[in-house]
Amino acid sequence: MSTSLLIHDSAAAGHTNWACAQLAAGRAQGVIIDPFHTPLTSRPRHCDAAQVVDRVREHRPGVEILLDPSTHAALLQGTNLRANYDTWSLWPDGFANLANPLALRSHVEAVLAVQHSLGIAPTAPTRVLDHPTGAAADCALALADEARRQQPDVRQALVGRRSFWAAGHALDDYLGRLVTLRAPQWHVTVLRDNPDFPPDLTDRYSTAGLARSVHSLARRASVSLGHGADVAALPALAAGADGLGTGWYSKQRVCSPSLFQTGGGGLNRRWCPHPGLLARLRGDVAEALDDRDADFAREMRGQRDLPSNEAERRDQHLDAVAALVAHLDAAGANAAARVPAARRLLQTADDAWNRAIALGLNDLGRPEQTRWITELRAGFELYARCEEL
Repeated sequence: MSTSLLIHDSAAAGHTNWACAQLAAGRAQGVIIDPFHTPLTSRPRHCDAAQVVDRVREHRPGVEILLDPSTHAALLQGTNLRANYDTWSLWPDGFANLANPLALRSHVEAVLAVQHSLGIAPTAPTRVLDHPTGAAADCALALADEARRQQPDVRQALVGRRSFWAAGHALDDYLGRLVTLRAPQWHVTVLRDNPDFPPDLTDRYSTAGLARSVHSLARRASVSLGHGADVAALPALAAGADGLGTGWYSKQRVCSPSLFQTGGGGLNRRWCPHPGLLARLRGDVAEALDDRDADFAREMRGQRDLPSNEAERRDQHLDAVAALVAHLDAAGANAAARVPAARRLLQTADDAWNRAIALGLNDLGRPEQTRWITELRAGFELYARCEEL
């Protein structure tokens, strides 16, 4: 099994050019389009979906193209980034609601029809879940059932907040119901409270629950992670996920309500990836580390020079993520082989953080180590214990 890196959609200028360049260079293996960032019909400064699909396929024939219907986002309170989304006409009455069986069936029909028109393998709509029980959870199952009825081989989707993934036995029971769908593919996403990167991983039960869910689904199907948050996806990748949604901007890596709201985008700081630390460092911190111990700093960057411009930073970022998934791919295709490899990666990174902290830089301390590694390890090890790995 080889894990695919999938570049998430973005409304940023030049996004399609960059994505196509990464596909052509072999740094990524697919793209994820969503209606909030790519219109179905052309708008000023926005290519339409058919143009994007054609350009992507020109640069890499046979590339994986996933269209996330983003129904979960359309139903979120506060979503107002609708200029592109409304061009898709996914709701027959013009309003995003699933209040009755007819509205649900009509929405599923519209979603599958537009994907068919673009020549894209179908992905079912779903909604955000706060807990595996209740009306929302039942509605998500109804959407999945209807999508399967209309298109038996449809890729199913699952989107949950941290509370959903931390729900223990209730989550296990819900996963049992999902497995009966016999979907050949799953697209799984964590909706986080904000777009911070790395994401908040203080709830190790949530991290473990996501990995256990992927573990269960991956026994019978292919599983991709939407907005996988790169390093934070390590437990789920170890559990058997074979697709990871990523990108340069935080909103391509982390899914939060702000992704679907106008304003608040901000600009990326001058970040530098340090795969040896399983982290990225602010540009000035990376330079300070290089000044203190150039050989160690270069080792942590994967024997790469400090990036001198944004293009190099973007390329190095994607190379670092690709190296991470390649390391797990080399270990094997299942969790039994990948978990030990992931554990070694985390231990090596933790040791490297201890060495970096010993250099005495003010911006490299225990809080940063905790944010990048300690909390991630806690969730990973909880998952591994649950699965006796």
